[in-house]
Amino acid sequence: MKAIIRYQNTANPLGFPLNHPAETRDMQINEVLVPPWEAISEVDLATLMAQNSAAVTAAIQAADLAVDTNQRNKLKNLKDLFDAGDVLEARWAAGTATNQEQKDLGRISYQINRMLKQLTLDNFRS
Repeated sequence: MKAIIRYQNTANPLGFPLNHPAETRDMQINEVLVPPWEAISEVDLATLMAQNSAAVTAAIQAADLAVDTNQRNKLKNLKDLFDAGDVLEARWAAGTATNQEQKDLGRISYQINRMLKQLTLDNFRS
């Protein structure tokens, strides 16, 4: 026998089916389970896992896509800042940048550094 907690009784950040097991463990002989733990046979657990397989796979793929999209957006924003900085740097080098454009270049440089720091920390954590 196995003991399970279903997602209907715990946090479900990826949106798995509510009847899907969030946690499973082996039961001890004569063990009395405290709710939300419930007993389930290994056959019933395998059936439940098979029934939810497509929905679980879809939820995982959606989460992965969201992470990928977020990373692509961050990189696009970084590229946009580099492009804007390149334009202002060229104007500065040509001696045509206004005082405001010079300040903007400093602000853009700071934003680039901040974004690079965040991307580095995000990659370090994952």
